[in-house]
Amino acid sequence: MEVKEGVYSVMGNHDYGPYYRWKNKREEIENIQDVQRRETRMGWKLLNNESQILYCKGDSIAL
Repeated sequence: MEVKEGVYSVMGNHDYGPYYRWKNKREEIENIQDVQRRETRMGWKLLNNESQILYCKGDSIAL
């Protein structure tokens, strides 16, 4: 199903993987970048320390 406003995402604990014991800091950073790339390829709009206001029929909501 396609939504005209698009699909938005924000990264959370499971995306950053702070509970996982990474071999090193570089591996942890690469994991975060991989998650971001995957979301972009799926067409999601990643909100990273930013907001977006959606308007519909005279109303609005802030993400």
